[in-house]
Amino acid sequence: MSNNYLFALTITPIQSFIAQAKSTKDFYSGSQIISKLIQELLEVFLKHDIEVIFPKDKSIVSNKIIVKIDISDQERIIGELQQKVDEFLLLDTLCNGIKLKTDSKSKEQLQDVFKLFYASVEIKNGYQESYLELEKSLAMVKNLRPFNPIISKNICYVCGVRESYCRDNENKKRCSVCYLKSKYDDSRYLSTAGIASLFWQQNIDTRAYRKEFKSFDEALFFEENLDQEYLQRHHKMELDNRKIKTLKEKRNRLSMQKKPTKQYALINFDGDNIGKILSNGLDGIELEAFHKEFSTKLSSFAKEVKELISDEKGRVIYSGGDDFLGFVTLYYLDEVLEKIRESFETNVNTYQEPISYSTAIVIAHYKAPLHKIIQHSRALLDETKKRYSSHSTLVKGGVGMEIYSTTSLLAKFIGEREEFVLLNTLLGKKVNLYPLQQIFYFAKEDMSYSEYLQLFKMIKIELNRFLLRKEVGFSNREIVAIEKLLLSQVQESYIIDLENFFGFFKTIEQLSKDSYE
Repeated sequence: MSNNYLFALTITPIQSFIAQAKSTKDFYSGSQIISKLIQELLEVFLKHDIEVIFPKDKSIVSNKIIVKIDISDQERIIGELQQKVDEFLLLDTLCNGIKLKTDSKSKEQLQDVFKLFYASVEIKNGYQESYLELEKSLAMVKNLRPFNPIISKNICYVCGVRESYCRDNENKKRCSVCYLKSKYDDSRYLSTAGIASLFWQQNIDTRAYRKEFKSFDEALFFEENLDQEYLQRHHKMELDNRKIKTLKEKRNRLSMQKKPTKQYALINFDGDNIGKILSNGLDGIELEAFHKEFSTKLSSFAKEVKELISDEKGRVIYSGGDDFLGFVTLYYLDEVLEKIRESFETNVNTYQEPISYSTAIVIAHYKAPLHKIIQHSRALLDETKKRYSSHSTLVKGGVGMEIYSTTSLLAKFIGEREEFVLLNTLLGKKVNLYPLQQIFYFAKEDMSYSEYLQLFKMIKIELNRFLLRKEVGFSNREIVAIEKLLLSQVQESYIIDLENFFGFFKTIEQLSKDSYE
């Protein structure tokens, strides 16, 4: 068979489909559904012995598939792919024994979720030129996708996009797609309370305590949830005050030595400039050979990251090789971040031309609305990438961190990995930021160069004087490092990002607190 055409396809939505979640079960189920669909699309090519260039492994959650195909097979293959996409969720619902209403609108929703976009070009003047032409063609096809607004008052409370035809266990309205997520069979997911208290659970025998309840969720490890309203609403248990007092006593005996942590971390990272790397290659390697090699490297990295975050450390939502999303319990956060970095350096960043990835870490109270935390994570990653973009003088591979209470942002800092190393060494130091902030209120954005030099000199003097105070207690080495941090906040037009600079200290303050507060 002559594979004389280069063919690419992509499906949408992926990230937004996964992010449409009110619970960790919705979140995890969305990822599993996407993974399964991509595996089945890849299987269409493999069963016809069609050469797959990218990705090289079916376990990768990639929104792009590149193959070499014979033009005579293309129409038949496209038909099979389209049928697979149209029928996937409907068949998946049946296979999981999930009952939906029999009306056609529910079925139409399941058939209309995913859109398949594809393009092909003849390989005439070499692989690289053909690939660049293919990318342009695929981009044009995706830009033509229709937008069909839904005019209805009966919108799904989870996705906020589709009309609702079902009700979940809490009697809340869901569309057929989000209802499928809520019923998807997977025993590995944990609630945010479960992720937060994961390390604590590993060191406590909770079996007897769990048996006190008709059904159990990890929020019951926290005393504030042992009340009549919560138990009635979530577990259909009607208990008097005496019985609840007994439950609290049993719960308190579990945490006599150590309380369960109330915060968890959501890690989101994404490779920098991967599109450009795929278009241009690295180290002068012929592009087709590079694509095959790079895909293999990304697959190895994705598999290793999944293994790094074992069940006692957290849960992986998806791992696509060049991007990742997962929950980690705080006890293992630093260890997991370091192992991810080592794995990336070993498996992916092996070329003379460096490859980097940007990371967003959102630390949140287990009661914070999950859909909001997911949105914050995505926005923080975008902001981190923008700060360390090609238009910036800063190096790529930035890290962003936000810390949330149940309702609000407590601290935020975006910096280089080395600055987060400094941050970790300063944990426990208490800094009253208010008098230091007063010094810098007169900083303005439209400064001349001479004004900037004068201001920056004054800021350094006052900062040094403040940090040397006995009650603050920073060493000379730490002060030099903090002055370097201040210098890195200088952006274009002599703007000093003092909000981010103070965010560094606010982040130290929040991380230094007990995470069970």
